[in-house]
Amino acid sequence: MRFPRHLAYALIAALPLALGAPAFAAAADDGEQPPRRGGPGAARSAARGGGETRVALSFHGALRYLHQSGSELFTANAADFGQNLVEEFEGGYGAEIAFTVHPRLDVFFGAEWSESVYDASYLDLTFDDGSEIVHTTAFDATDLDLGVRFRFLPPGRAWQPYLSGGFSGSFYRYIEDGDFVDSDTNKIFYDRYEERQLLPGFFLALGVDSVINRGRGSRLEVFGETRYSAYGGEHEDDYAGFGNIENHWLTGRIGFRFRF
Repeated sequence: MRFPRHLAYALIAALPLALGAPAFAAAADDGEQPPRRGGPGAARSAARGGGETRVALSFHGALRYLHQSGSELFTANAADFGQNLVEEFEGGYGAEIAFTVHPRLDVFFGAEWSESVYDASYLDLTFDDGSEIVHTTAFDATDLDLGVRFRFLPPGRAWQPYLSGGFSGSFYRYIEDGDFVDSDTNKIFYDRYEERQLLPGFFLALGVDSVINRGRGSRLEVFGETRYSAYGGEHEDDYAGFGNIENHWLTGRIGFRFRF
Protein backbone atom coordinates (compact mmCIF):
# COMPACT_ATOMS: atom_id res chain seq x y z
CA MET A 1 0.00 0.00 0.00
CA ARG A 2 1.34 3.39 -0.85
CA PHE A 3 1.47 5.54 2.30
CA PRO A 4 2.75 9.12 2.23
CA ARG A 5 6.40 8.93 3.26
CA HIS A 6 6.40 12.16 5.22
CA LEU A 7 3.50 10.86 7.36
CA ALA A 8 5.28 7.63 8.16
CA TYR A 9 8.49 9.50 9.08
CA ALA A 10 6.58 11.90 11.34
CA LEU A 11 4.80 9.13 13.21
CA ILE A 12 7.97 7.09 13.63
CA ALA A 13 9.73 10.13 15.06
CA ALA A 14 6.87 11.12 17.37
CA LEU A 15 6.27 7.73 18.95
CA PRO A 16 9.70 7.27 20.60
CA LEU A 17 9.51 10.84 21.87
CA ALA A 18 6.12 10.18 23.43
CA LEU A 19 7.14 6.86 24.96
CA GLY A 20 10.35 8.35 26.36
CA ALA A 21 8.67 11.33 28.00
CA PRO A 22 7.85 9.54 31.30
CA ALA A 23 11.54 8.67 31.76
CA PHE A 24 12.57 12.29 31.30
CA ALA A 25 9.86 13.37 33.74
CA ALA A 26 11.04 10.84 36.32
CA ALA A 27 14.64 12.01 35.95
CA ALA A 28 13.58 15.59 36.51
CA ASP A 29 11.70 14.61 39.69
CA ASP A 30 14.85 13.03 41.16
CA GLY A 31 16.60 16.40 41.33
CA GLU A 32 16.23 18.70 44.31
CA GLN A 33 13.58 21.38 43.95
CA PRO A 34 13.31 24.63 45.87
CA PRO A 35 10.39 24.82 48.33
CA ARG A 36 7.20 26.04 46.72
CA ARG A 37 4.12 27.48 48.34
CA GLY A 38 0.66 27.46 46.86
CA GLY A 39 -0.77 30.90 46.25
CA PRO A 40 -4.36 31.97 45.61
CA GLY A 41 -4.21 30.57 42.07
CA ALA A 42 -3.23 27.12 43.37
CA ALA A 43 -6.05 27.22 45.90
CA ARG A 44 -8.57 28.04 43.18
CA SER A 45 -7.20 25.21 41.02
CA ALA A 46 -7.55 22.69 43.87
CA ALA A 47 -11.05 23.93 44.67
CA ARG A 48 -12.28 23.27 41.18
CA GLY A 49 -10.60 19.87 40.92
CA GLY A 50 -7.85 21.04 38.57
CA GLY A 51 -5.27 18.42 39.61
CA GLU A 52 -3.10 16.82 36.95
CA THR A 53 -4.50 13.65 35.36
CA ARG A 54 -2.43 10.75 34.08
CA VAL A 55 -4.88 8.21 32.64
CA ALA A 56 -7.98 8.54 30.48
CA LEU A 57 -10.65 6.02 29.49
CA SER A 58 -13.00 6.82 26.63
CA PHE A 59 -15.97 5.26 24.85
CA HIS A 60 -17.44 6.42 21.55
CA GLY A 61 -19.93 5.78 18.80
CA ALA A 62 -18.83 6.02 15.15
CA LEU A 63 -20.21 6.46 11.67
CA ARG A 64 -17.83 5.04 9.05
CA TYR A 65 -17.77 5.61 5.29
CA LEU A 66 -15.65 3.53 2.90
CA HIS A 67 -14.87 6.25 0.37
CA GLN A 68 -12.29 4.38 -1.72
CA SER A 69 -11.28 0.75 -2.25
CA GLY A 70 -8.76 -0.73 -4.68
CA SER A 71 -10.38 -4.18 -4.63
CA GLU A 72 -11.18 -6.06 -7.84
CA LEU A 73 -13.63 -8.14 -5.81
CA PHE A 74 -15.70 -5.12 -4.81
CA THR A 75 -15.58 -3.80 -8.38
CA ALA A 76 -16.87 -7.13 -9.74
CA ASN A 77 -19.64 -7.25 -7.12
CA ALA A 78 -20.77 -3.77 -8.08
CA ALA A 79 -21.08 -4.89 -11.73
CA ASP A 80 -22.86 -8.20 -11.01
CA PHE A 81 -25.03 -7.33 -8.01
CA GLY A 82 -25.14 -3.54 -7.86
CA GLN A 83 -23.44 -3.99 -4.50
CA ASN A 84 -21.08 -1.08 -3.98
CA LEU A 85 -19.39 -1.10 -0.57
CA VAL A 86 -17.59 2.15 -1.42
CA GLU A 87 -20.86 4.07 -1.05
CA GLU A 88 -21.99 2.39 2.17
CA PHE A 89 -22.16 3.89 5.65
CA GLU A 90 -21.89 1.64 8.67
CA GLY A 91 -22.13 2.26 12.39
CA GLY A 92 -19.60 1.24 14.98
CA TYR A 93 -18.39 1.74 18.52
CA GLY A 94 -15.08 1.65 20.36
CA ALA A 95 -12.99 2.32 23.45
CA GLU A 96 -9.57 3.71 24.27
CA ILE A 97 -7.09 3.98 27.12
CA ALA A 98 -4.63 6.89 27.09
CA PHE A 99 -1.61 7.82 29.20
CA THR A 100 -0.48 11.41 29.61
CA VAL A 101 3.28 11.66 29.03
CA HIS A 102 3.40 15.46 28.70
CA PRO A 103 0.82 18.17 29.56
CA ARG A 104 -0.13 18.30 25.86
CA LEU A 105 0.73 14.78 24.72
CA ASP A 106 -1.00 11.40 25.20
CA VAL A 107 -0.03 7.92 24.08
CA PHE A 108 -3.10 5.75 23.54
CA PHE A 109 -4.30 2.28 22.64
CA GLY A 110 -7.73 2.01 21.06
CA ALA A 111 -10.15 -0.38 19.38
CA GLU A 112 -13.19 0.13 17.15
CA TRP A 113 -15.66 -2.40 15.79
CA SER A 114 -18.12 -2.05 12.91
CA GLU A 115 -20.32 -4.39 10.89
CA SER A 116 -22.74 -4.31 7.96
CA VAL A 117 -24.99 -7.16 6.74
CA TYR A 118 -27.27 -6.98 3.72
CA ASP A 119 -28.70 -9.03 0.84
CA ALA A 120 -27.47 -8.83 -2.75
CA SER A 121 -28.98 -10.29 -5.94
CA TYR A 122 -27.90 -10.62 -9.58
CA LEU A 123 -28.90 -7.63 -11.69
CA ASP A 124 -29.45 -9.60 -14.95
CA LEU A 125 -30.17 -13.19 -13.82
CA THR A 126 -33.16 -14.75 -12.03
CA PHE A 127 -34.67 -18.15 -11.28
CA ASP A 128 -36.98 -19.63 -13.94
CA ASP A 129 -39.99 -18.30 -12.04
CA GLY A 130 -38.55 -14.79 -12.12
CA SER A 131 -37.57 -14.65 -8.44
CA GLU A 132 -34.22 -13.14 -7.49
CA ILE A 133 -31.03 -15.13 -6.94
CA VAL A 134 -29.97 -13.81 -3.57
CA HIS A 135 -27.02 -14.17 -1.21
CA THR A 136 -26.20 -12.45 2.08
CA THR A 137 -23.08 -10.33 2.46
CA ALA A 138 -21.41 -9.61 5.81
CA PHE A 139 -18.56 -7.12 6.08
CA ASP A 140 -17.01 -6.24 9.42
CA ALA A 141 -13.75 -4.91 10.82
CA THR A 142 -12.10 -4.54 14.21
CA ASP A 143 -9.44 -1.83 14.18
CA LEU A 144 -6.67 -1.73 16.80
CA ASP A 145 -4.72 1.53 17.14
CA LEU A 146 -1.46 2.69 18.70
CA GLY A 147 -1.12 6.45 18.48
CA VAL A 148 -0.23 9.81 19.96
CA ARG A 149 -2.52 12.79 20.59
CA PHE A 150 -1.23 16.37 20.67
CA ARG A 151 -3.39 19.10 22.22
CA PHE A 152 -2.89 22.57 20.79
CA LEU A 153 -3.70 24.56 23.97
CA PRO A 154 -2.28 24.44 27.52
CA PRO A 155 -4.12 22.33 30.14
CA GLY A 156 -7.06 23.88 31.95
CA ARG A 157 -8.95 25.21 28.92
CA ALA A 158 -12.64 24.35 28.58
CA TRP A 159 -12.14 23.47 24.90
CA GLN A 160 -9.10 21.53 23.71
CA PRO A 161 -8.57 20.98 19.96
CA TYR A 162 -6.18 18.14 19.19
CA LEU A 163 -4.44 16.23 16.42
CA SER A 164 -3.73 12.50 16.64
CA GLY A 165 -2.16 9.85 14.44
CA GLY A 166 -0.46 6.50 14.53
CA PHE A 167 -0.39 2.93 13.33
CA SER A 168 -3.36 0.62 13.06
CA GLY A 169 -4.30 -2.93 12.19
CA SER A 170 -7.73 -3.92 10.86
CA PHE A 171 -9.01 -7.44 11.48
CA TYR A 172 -11.09 -7.68 8.34
CA ARG A 173 -13.82 -10.25 7.56
CA TYR A 174 -15.87 -10.53 4.37
CA ILE A 175 -18.50 -13.28 3.80
CA GLU A 176 -20.90 -14.07 0.96
CA ASP A 177 -23.43 -16.81 1.75
CA GLY A 178 -26.30 -17.94 -0.51
CA ASP A 179 -27.11 -18.72 -4.14
CA PHE A 180 -24.70 -18.07 -7.01
CA VAL A 181 -24.57 -18.74 -10.77
CA ASP A 182 -21.75 -20.73 -12.37
CA SER A 183 -20.32 -18.45 -15.06
CA ASP A 184 -19.51 -21.42 -17.36
CA THR A 185 -22.69 -23.53 -17.08
CA ASN A 186 -25.22 -20.97 -15.79
CA LYS A 187 -26.23 -23.49 -13.13
CA ILE A 188 -27.41 -22.10 -9.80
CA PHE A 189 -25.70 -23.44 -6.70
CA TYR A 190 -25.43 -22.69 -2.99
CA ASP A 191 -22.07 -21.83 -1.42
CA ARG A 192 -20.34 -19.79 1.26
CA TYR A 193 -17.19 -17.72 0.59
CA GLU A 194 -15.19 -16.18 3.39
CA GLU A 195 -12.05 -14.15 3.92
CA ARG A 196 -10.42 -13.25 7.24
CA GLN A 197 -7.14 -11.41 7.61
CA LEU A 198 -5.25 -8.58 9.28
CA LEU A 199 -4.67 -5.47 7.17
CA PRO A 200 -1.90 -3.06 8.33
CA GLY A 201 -2.47 0.66 8.06
CA PHE A 202 -2.32 4.11 9.64
CA PHE A 203 -4.71 6.86 10.75
CA LEU A 204 -4.92 10.62 11.26
CA ALA A 205 -7.60 12.42 13.28
CA LEU A 206 -8.59 15.98 14.16
CA GLY A 207 -10.91 16.58 17.10
CA VAL A 208 -11.88 18.64 20.12
CA ASP A 209 -12.48 17.89 23.83
CA SER A 210 -14.83 19.84 26.08
CA VAL A 211 -14.90 19.52 29.87
CA ILE A 212 -18.44 18.94 31.19
CA ASN A 213 -17.66 18.04 34.81
CA ARG A 214 -14.68 18.40 37.17
CA GLY A 215 -13.88 16.48 40.33
CA ARG A 216 -10.91 16.38 42.67
CA GLY A 217 -8.09 15.14 40.43
CA SER A 218 -10.46 13.98 37.69
CA ARG A 219 -12.73 15.32 34.98
CA LEU A 220 -15.33 14.16 32.47
CA GLU A 221 -15.09 15.33 28.85
CA VAL A 222 -17.18 14.99 25.73
CA PHE A 223 -15.29 14.81 22.44
CA GLY A 224 -15.85 14.68 18.72
CA GLU A 225 -13.37 13.91 15.97
CA THR A 226 -13.04 13.30 12.24
CA ARG A 227 -10.69 10.52 11.27
CA TYR A 228 -9.04 9.23 8.10
CA SER A 229 -7.62 5.69 8.04
CA ALA A 230 -6.16 3.48 5.32
CA TYR A 231 -5.41 -0.25 5.24
CA GLY A 232 -3.91 -2.45 2.56
CA GLY A 233 -2.99 -6.03 1.66
CA GLU A 234 -3.96 -8.82 -0.73
CA HIS A 235 -7.13 -10.88 -0.90
CA GLU A 236 -6.74 -14.30 0.68
CA ASP A 237 -8.69 -17.46 1.57
CA ASP A 238 -11.69 -17.99 -0.75
CA TYR A 239 -10.97 -14.70 -2.56
CA ALA A 240 -7.32 -15.34 -3.34
CA GLY A 241 -6.61 -14.21 -6.88
CA PHE A 242 -8.68 -11.02 -6.73
CA GLY A 243 -5.51 -8.96 -6.29
CA ASN A 244 -4.88 -6.18 -3.80
CA ILE A 245 -7.28 -4.63 -1.35
CA GLU A 246 -6.94 -0.99 -0.24
CA ASN A 247 -9.63 0.36 2.07
CA HIS A 248 -9.75 4.10 2.83
CA TRP A 249 -12.17 5.12 5.57
CA LEU A 250 -13.63 8.43 6.72
CA THR A 251 -15.04 8.21 10.24
CA GLY A 252 -16.91 10.55 12.56
CA ARG A 253 -16.73 9.87 16.30
CA ILE A 254 -18.62 11.25 19.31
CA GLY A 255 -17.97 10.02 22.84
CA PHE A 256 -17.05 10.58 26.48
CA ARG A 257 -13.61 10.61 28.07
CA PHE A 258 -12.95 10.22 31.79
CA ARG A 259 -9.57 11.49 33.00
CA PHE A 260 -8.14 10.65 36.41
